[in-house]
Amino acid sequence: MKTSYLSIFALVLTLAVGVASADSVLQTSNMVLGEAGYIRNPSGSVTYGETGITLTSIVIDNPSSQIALPSTVDAVADSFFDVFTELTFVGLPGTSGPSTFTMLHSPSGVHYRNTYNGYPVGTPIMQYGTEMLSLDISGGSFMLRESPTLASTGGTTIGGVGGGLYAIDSFFDIFTELSTNGGVTWIPSSGGIWVDTITPEPTSLILMAMGGIAMVRRRRA
Repeated sequence: MKTSYLSIFALVLTLAVGVASADSVLQTSNMVLGEAGYIRNPSGSVTYGETGITLTSIVIDNPSSQIALPSTVDAVADSFFDVFTELTFVGLPGTSGPSTFTMLHSPSGVHYRNTYNGYPVGTPIMQYGTEMLSLDISGGSFMLRESPTLASTGGTTIGGVGGGLYAIDSFFDIFTELSTNGGVTWIPSSGGIWVDTITPEPTSLILMAMGGIAMVRRRRA
């Protein structure tokens, strides 16, 4: 009994969703962060001591360099690059209401360690423990940095989904410190602020499934 292409479509889409979570980015290379290297804060905010300042949103985008991570378990890699950042604060001195700042060049560093390399659903998946080593942002009347004392850890998953496509899922829990006097004093955030990869459009998952169907057809030929 032959399996219909509709059934194959449903199967491949199910596997694709299993590899590519709702927060995955679809791209044609396994480099991080690659063609669609967007990281955003989906919800939540942090405050800074008794200043009345609240960081309500952070967006990290467009790294200036991309790297292929090691495939051997326990192998490590470090990446240092400039990123585009966009921050929204409430309560900054000299402002009223929310204030959004965009910076084209914000130095950042990330450490990766391979924790898994296998084929759990028939396609390659690599997982990494990650830590943001540094993030330095200056704009307006403030400076923001990744905490020098608290680890901003997270994880990255790279999954092959067929058709030459990869799903990249990455997140961090970033602890920051804020200065409003040019770096003389720094105030730690009330907690970590969660950032993760941007959610793909529904059409992206369809393309992933279609790529898998093409692979099935080639294998049958």
